[in-house]
Amino acid sequence: MSIKAKQVAGVTALVVLVVAGMVAVQIASLTQLRIDETASRAKTLKESMLHRATVVVREAGGTNPYEAIRNDGGMRSILLSSVTNQPDTNTILYAAIVNTEGMAVAHSNPAEEGQPTAPLENLSEIVSASAFDQLRFVLEERRYELREEILAGEKPFGAIRIGVSTLFVGAEIRKALEGFGYTALVALAVREHARLDVLVTCAGLGLSGLLTEQTEADWLRVVEVNLNGTYRAIRAALPVMMAQRSGRIVTIASVLGKFGGFGYVSAYVASKHGVVGLTRALAAEMGSQGFPAITVNAVCPGYTRAGMGIAVQSTKAGPRSGEEIFERYYKRHVAQRRMLEPEEIAQVAVFLALPESGGITGQALNVDGGFVTT
Repeated sequence: MSIKAKQVAGVTALVVLVVAGMVAVQIASLTQLRIDETASRAKTLKESMLHRATVVVREAGGTNPYEAIRNDGGMRSILLSSVTNQPDTNTILYAAIVNTEGMAVAHSNPAEEGQPTAPLENLSEIVSASAFDQLRFVLEERRYELREEILAGEKPFGAIRIGVSTLFVGAEIRKALEGFGYTALVALAVREHARLDVLVTCAGLGLSGLLTEQTEADWLRVVEVNLNGTYRAIRAALPVMMAQRSGRIVTIASVLGKFGGFGYVSAYVASKHGVVGLTRALAAEMGSQGFPAITVNAVCPGYTRAGMGIAVQSTKAGPRSGEEIFERYYKRHVAQRRMLEPEEIAQVAVFLALPESGGITGQALNVDGGFVTT
């Protein structure tokens, strides 16, 4: 790269990083606003519940006050209206009144009544945190709880418990960040090394479940991370590789990108088929557009002893660890009769990044112990 080209790359990287800082501040402020809105909604709900509970307890007289609360039409109306039918925007998980032993006396989900309600982290922790700490909490998709003790006269009676999730706030924040983080990372690489030679897209998510039972939100989240995330990373890195007329792109797909699995993985299978298809199509595109030195290949791991490979997943027999699923459903189909180790996957990705692999492009290489042979 010439001195002038390096200067241009450096200025570009600096501009991108400065803009990234400005965006980060704006995103943190947006997070703080959404957290404040959620906390305000929870507090309004709490005040309504507290007022109604106080009235019902006072008027219960000699009857069982817990039963009076559970059967009170006004309280039931408040509870049922607390959780909306819009799961893409709702941040309230539940609203409940519990007794002194933590058992749900009245709950927004009637099936939970009479059951213990496990406490969550206190909502005040996230409300009082700095904006950037709030951003971290939100992106971790944590759950919190607003609590208020209830007294009957001067004696403890129970508590109001309102569960709050940062999941949908986090989805909004991630949407605001779409694509920008990749561009900033590419700019940083160019600033530090004057070029970008290898991109490996290895972020992945597997939310198991039957197609008819899995929520649309879970389906879209799997596709968003596995397929759209791969696209965005490539889209950010490719202009640099095209400018230098060389590069290696290695996508981490899956053997489930080549066949349909054994159920409960439709979203994951669809996303990984998409990654394999994207890999093959882009390899052909690079060659036809005059960039033969930019190779694009996929690594398709089988069951691996790490991450999703050992995580608990849904099956017909109920939740099972990845290792148990492998032993029960997959092992007999694998020639080597074993799970792969993560280092074995990494070594193939390294090989595809070497100059010696320059003649390989548009391939989806199975690293699965002899499970899939096509």
